[in-house]
Amino acid sequence: MEKNREIFSFEDVISQPEDSIDLAVAALLIAKDEYPDLDIHNHLKKIDELAQKVSGQLTIFHKRSILTMIQQINVVLFEQEGFYGNLRDYYDPRNSFLNEVLDRRTGIPITLSLVYIEIGKRLGLDFFGIGFPGHFIVKCFYQGNSLLIDPFHQGRILEEEDCQKQFQEVYGNNVEFLSSSLDILSKRSILCRILVNLKMIYLKRKDFSKALNVIEKIILIFPQQSGEIRDRGLVYLQLNNFSAAIQDWKKYLQLEPKAPDVEQIRNKLRQVAAQVAWKN
Repeated sequence: MEKNREIFSFEDVISQPEDSIDLAVAALLIAKDEYPDLDIHNHLKKIDELAQKVSGQLTIFHKRSILTMIQQINVVLFEQEGFYGNLRDYYDPRNSFLNEVLDRRTGIPITLSLVYIEIGKRLGLDFFGIGFPGHFIVKCFYQGNSLLIDPFHQGRILEEEDCQKQFQEVYGNNVEFLSSSLDILSKRSILCRILVNLKMIYLKRKDFSKALNVIEKIILIFPQQSGEIRDRGLVYLQLNNFSAAIQDWKKYLQLEPKAPDVEQIRNKLRQVAAQVAWKN
């Protein structure tokens, strides 16, 4: 990590070109909303130290092959440092905050994969996120082939057949497994997926203020994400910000004039507009 690196806002970070987006910084900026006193540099240093520990233990090997480095990352992360997938309390929002994952040594597939990707980056390895349906894994390329790694399950190496089997266990044989399910996600898409996880948790808990903050960040990443604009309107309604809800629903109807829920949103729009008019 560069010393004294200046930390900007979340909007500044995600407005960078794809290759320049710092995933760890962006993820920690997401967490900073929940933890205002969060020391981002301190947690970046923790990732640096994990990578340094891996690198230091690799010096005993004569050849730093990708497989050897993956094996050593797994030893450090899961055997020595004790990171593990949080199956017991999967929907605890702390599992989606990178600082908590680093401090508590536990998380969900996407945040453990993020730690894995960031350690790889510091070791000069190109690891990529894969938004596999219902799960999240890491991909790297080795001797013309791709390797699939599952940090949620102690960094085990997966074959495409393993992913297909897992897919069928979740969705059954009636849904076709597509190889495109294993395509690499952009950094923006990874951040969006973290935010969507948090959004669903907050909505389930009826914590609409936090849900709104998360949706705002999703829309910063993907401004034309029509479903998020619609959902922001629904959250505004819960927060009694009727004018903002109306504005979002109007925009949604412009973006998605043929969406299946168009009539439902139009009805809500008419009801809220009438309520606003009555109050005035």
